[in-house]
Amino acid sequence: AIGKKIPEIKLKDINGQKQSLHDLDANLKLLVFWNSGCEHCHELLPVLKRIALSYDSIGFEIYAVGVEEGRESWEKDIKDFGLEELTNVTDFKGLTSPLIDEFNVWMTPLMYLIDENNNIIAKPRDEAQLYQLLIEFSHK
Repeated sequence: AIGKKIPEIKLKDINGQKQSLHDLDANLKLLVFWNSGCEHCHELLPVLKRIALSYDSIGFEIYAVGVEEGRESWEKDIKDFGLEELTNVTDFKGLTSPLIDEFNVWMTPLMYLIDENNNIIAKPRDEAQLYQLLIEFSHK
């Protein structure tokens, strides 16, 4: 719920290193759940890369959770979309991951905008709403 602390996530990245959502050093974080077989995700991923670069100066970081069972397509999308700058993680449990229930992931992509204290600010529906929220935040 908006205003609540987001639960911690610690998953391995593409290099096998554990990455913590809460420890991500950022004023503003975007938690995004996505899947390599998702057409809407493929539309959003290049936009997320541009947003990450555009709002880096305000301390914006993206923690991208792949809802994946296999490594190959996940790694291919990260490389093909140039997402190496993002924190890309997965547990390779796909829809059986405990995160699916914990974060109510009923579709992908699914986004949570989080402040520096790990509180949920918003759940943007799409990139337009995300842009609007970032513009508002960057003028505070």
